[in-house]
Amino acid sequence: MKYEVRKIRQTNVKQIYQYNILALTVQIWASLHHGNTNQLMKYLTKLWKNKYLDQLDTADYIYNDPNTLVVDGELLVKDERGTYSTKESAVNHLLKKYFTKQQKQRLENTKNNVLTLLKDEKYQDQLGDGFQSDHQAILLNKNGKISTDSPFRYQLNHHVNVDYDPSIVNSSEYYQLNYFLKHLAPKALKQLKAMLGLIPLQHTGIMEELRVFIVLKGKSGAGKSTLAVLLEKLFNDEGQSGSNIRSNTQNVNQAFTNGRYIALNDVKNGKVMLWFDDFQANEKRNIITANAGTIINGVISGMAQNASAKYETDHPVTLPSLIVIATNAMPQVTQEGTAARMFVINSPKSLKEDPIKDEHGRVVNVSDFVNNPKIWQALFYIIMQEASKLLKMSDKERQEIL
Repeated sequence: MKYEVRKIRQTNVKQIYQYNILALTVQIWASLHHGNTNQLMKYLTKLWKNKYLDQLDTADYIYNDPNTLVVDGELLVKDERGTYSTKESAVNHLLKKYFTKQQKQRLENTKNNVLTLLKDEKYQDQLGDGFQSDHQAILLNKNGKISTDSPFRYQLNHHVNVDYDPSIVNSSEYYQLNYFLKHLAPKALKQLKAMLGLIPLQHTGIMEELRVFIVLKGKSGAGKSTLAVLLEKLFNDEGQSGSNIRSNTQNVNQAFTNGRYIALNDVKNGKVMLWFDDFQANEKRNIITANAGTIINGVISGMAQNASAKYETDHPVTLPSLIVIATNAMPQVTQEGTAARMFVINSPKSLKEDPIKDEHGRVVNVSDFVNNPKIWQALFYIIMQEASKLLKMSDKERQEIL
């Protein structure tokens, strides 16, 4: 019995199920060999609870911690900004509060045991939809109404580095940002803004209805990367290792077929979109394979993918359904169904040919523009306003945009 309990502790398979099978086996053995069933069951319970620690109790403690949620069987932990994520640093820090010295020495094994138990149906929570700044929860209802509230009242997993402030429309920065967006998409400004508006709408079913991914095509220096950097300024936390905007690999095919990258790009890690910059590093990497295309079709339709990162068991992963490929030349798409879902926005001029200007016609330095928090605030205002407009449109009106 000691040996069997030790074996159960070292596996990732549902431990309660295995323990129940062991208990049943012990009862059958006792019946066949005229043993004392009650005595054996007490001994088994003692082994389970005391000598080898009750992992179920540990899971209960962790689940009931006010800083945790379990969403789709995955443990999310509230970080220092008050948002929930599956980031390993935050999860490990919380788990160590509950682990004994011996458990900490075998952290990955113990962690896997607890995470396996937390997949049980009794541990289930839901995340709210919206963004959280340091001072606000910014919410968008199904009718397109934008509202702000206390950041402490909602369970949100997307942080934004600015507050939502409609008065930004009266600023020079709002003018500069609109000038930049028009420069980036002179013949498709409405479509570029709609793309930004899709960032908060990926849970609404609108992406599934539109079923598109965006190719932002333009000459080198057009400002494609500048827009990505602005979005990172808005949604990335200071000092974080990955990006909430850019994919963890800029190789499109790997991002959608490699289980490790799929797990890293999980929306529960704070991702708000998947941006691929400078896609065509060379001709060989400019091809989107049929396998990757099939998964892209599923992702933009909201389908979960099965994946696992290091130290993790396979689990369903939801990727951001907003995919943007920024490139100097058109990608080669080998699957017809994927090509049909590609919407191209052209950026014909570089920022040297058509620099950003303020309302007085003065040229604005790109570095100053990117690092100006009021520009970020203007961008967030546009994102929320465009999302609100899309929600208020009919299905037909939305489809006509893209």
